[in-house]
Amino acid sequence: MWWLLLACGTSEPTAAVPTDEGTVDEGDASAPLLSGPVDPCAAPAGPWRLEIVVDGQAVRCEPCGLRQTVAWWGDGVVGSGVGPVLWPQARRDGAATCAVGPARRSTTLTGSEALERVSLEAWDDEDLLGLAVGTGADFDGDGAMDLVLGAPYADALYWAEGAAVVVPGAALGTGEVLALESAGRLTGSASADFLGWQVGSLVVDGEPLVLVGAPGDERVGENAGAVALLPAPGAGERPELTDLEHTWLSPVADAWFGVALAVADVDGDGVDEVIAGGYGADDDRGAAWVLAPGADPEPLLQGGTSGELAGLAVARVGDLDGDGMDEIAVGAPAVGSPLTPWVAVWNQGAIERFEGELDSHLGYAVVGLGDRDGDGLDDWAVSAPGADDVVVHTGGGEEVVAATAHALAGPGDLDGDGLAELVLGEGRALDRVTIVLADRSTLIHQGDELSFFGWSVAGAGDLDGDGLSEILVGRPGWDEPDTEAGGAVLLTRPLSP
Repeated sequence: MWWLLLACGTSEPTAAVPTDEGTVDEGDASAPLLSGPVDPCAAPAGPWRLEIVVDGQAVRCEPCGLRQTVAWWGDGVVGSGVGPVLWPQARRDGAATCAVGPARRSTTLTGSEALERVSLEAWDDEDLLGLAVGTGADFDGDGAMDLVLGAPYADALYWAEGAAVVVPGAALGTGEVLALESAGRLTGSASADFLGWQVGSLVVDGEPLVLVGAPGDERVGENAGAVALLPAPGAGERPELTDLEHTWLSPVADAWFGVALAVADVDGDGVDEVIAGGYGADDDRGAAWVLAPGADPEPLLQGGTSGELAGLAVARVGDLDGDGMDEIAVGAPAVGSPLTPWVAVWNQGAIERFEGELDSHLGYAVVGLGDRDGDGLDDWAVSAPGADDVVVHTGGGEEVVAATAHALAGPGDLDGDGLAELVLGEGRALDRVTIVLADRSTLIHQGDELSFFGWSVAGAGDLDGDGLSEILVGRPGWDEPDTEAGGAVLLTRPLSP
């Protein structure tokens, strides 16, 4: 269920007048109905309902208090257990009815096509499907965007050989649960390859290819790593990592090369390259490399001190200065080290470095957002989960979002305002995903406990042709009772047009 956390507004209170108009699907139907405009902080104590009619505009009903919860859909309403819950029932004619009542709690996430378009189940227990999710491409040429999912602990032949699964776009949007036993997938070739730790796509000579990281590959040395490209396997096909023509092996041992991947046009020739991170390189100094088909990895940026872990996160952050060239961000969160964490932005050889506080783990995740503030330049974000902060960098400066996030996504425009949104994933302990809209309002989707819901997040593109993006959420620890589904991925529809 998507939640919206809002503080009480500062508008002057308006007297609440009970009426008999309007309807509500959830809450106490016998509660008095109030006509707007109404300041919820000045409304009567106890349950009440409010009808607001606007001229085709989105309706946001703001309850009073700092931790009160707004659920934007009425089915299976969930509450935080603190304060009242507001249930809106929106209609396309511009009318909306909202109800406030005591908080209720539910852990049920299924049954709502508006939120869960399709649930993708793993084919075996403990595969951790959804530890990585990535936007794919139209691999099969049917006009539908296909998706790539990572299951790095899949063990068809060897423990944690890993797998990357291609999900045909034509199968999406049904609202059904899709089992992936027969889906085409790439597999690792040895124990602890961890193939599928990162997944994505790259176009080479006009052909979209699947991009995967296998940071445990040991052909160069222990925990060296590899990155591979391949045509999308069809249903039932199982190519292995060592069979692939387009494979880059780590330049050094113990690098965990491929633990982070991004795609960007580094040299401005109109052709994208791969950026690969390896935080273990050079005694955990870490590094990032540029990978071009047919060429050896070229260093992009390296850490300077053992323990910085540069390359744990890499991202294309877009054109930040308007010169038409891509900039690249590399995070060095220094997890477990008494070092200053940092994130660096590479701009055609020039490097701008941003530092965080000790133990803030700034640089754990980085993401390009697109234009979030409407100034015509791209913006980006970096997480500092040790400080419970996410820092958004725009043309106007820095903005700090007080939230914990180990995963970030820039899905583009989710609500039709033409501005970019930010998605925060916290699947390590909180099992939740937060969407920060461009207007700073916040939607929260709470997952099942211990499902690792939000371990990975990604923009999925416009899969249904409505002009708005969808998002992918990984929940690699999810396990349906009485099944061996393993991890799962939700394809969500976060906002209604």
